[in-house]
Amino acid sequence: MPYPKLCFWLGIALLLASMVAFFMPMAPGQVEFIWQDKAVHLTVFAALAGFFLAAKPRWRLLIIGLLIGYAIDSEIIQQLFVPGRTFQLTDLLADAVGILAGERIITYVHPRH
Repeated sequence: MPYPKLCFWLGIALLLASMVAFFMPMAPGQVEFIWQDKAVHLTVFAALAGFFLAAKPRWRLLIIGLLIGYAIDSEIIQQLFVPGRTFQLTDLLADAVGILAGERIITYVHPRH
């Protein structure tokens, strides 16, 4: 990967942005389309996996493990501390599919990773 530092910092920026977005309470009366939410989860976790794996390919298992941990923790935190949010297994599934997709894309684009 020609820009590992850039990928790392883009991953950090996306991680911080996702923390803000995932931990915001839903506005009263806000209607959420279920597939829209799942698409966001999948896309965010695919991008996180892609950025971090592009930056640190030798840390593959650690990165995947940390992202799975973040996915689980974010669902628990939402349920316990964020009004209007609940723990959803389908969000975890979307996160896991996103992590796998990001890993596969990076492996395909940069086979040496």
